[in-house]
Amino acid sequence: IISFSVVLVLLFSILLVVLRKLRKRLKMYEADRMKDSLTGLANADYFEQQFAMHINDNNRILYSICCFYIDIDHMARIIGYEKTNEYLRHTASILEEYVSETEFLAYITNIGFVILRWSGGDVQEEWILSALHRISGFAEESRVSAGIYYLRENDKEPAPAIFTSYVGAITAYRNGEKYCICTDKILRSYLEEGQLREDLKGAFDRKEF
Repeated sequence: IISFSVVLVLLFSILLVVLRKLRKRLKMYEADRMKDSLTGLANADYFEQQFAMHINDNNRILYSICCFYIDIDHMARIIGYEKTNEYLRHTASILEEYVSETEFLAYITNIGFVILRWSGGDVQEEWILSALHRISGFAEESRVSAGIYYLRENDKEPAPAIFTSYVGAITAYRNGEKYCICTDKILRSYLEEGQLREDLKGAFDRKEF
């Protein structure tokens, strides 16, 4: 007959195994939650987490955010979504080469590839042109541009800075340029244009024309 103490030991051992498996699954879930499923890169949640951990009042102005915008819909119409997705994964592997241990790369849905990069106040033309050349060279159908935003002392949250770099990329794309450093003037013009489109849409919806 198995003693009660032996049964307790067996139950305790089983419980430990179950707990280890549960912890492992929780870690995997947490890792997946912070990862973009398509590219394998970090997502917006992880980017914001790292921004909060590493960017502070002492180093903020030494960093910049660079956004690489790719016209995915244009590519998909020509080569299909499967090859477009392959292109995005290849782009991710290229951009990873331009990121150091103190910098962060993420893929953010509806924005593009975003890099938090040490700038030291220097213009980043050389590495951006290199990255754009390699990205574009992988697929003739690709249309890609970059936007740069240099962080300021009052940039406490990452989301507005990410959006500003995105506006720079969109502006470059529309103007047929490779990249654009987003200024207050460019951002204001983009926002005013967006408001105008909303006003016109509302007027049409209300049948004012």
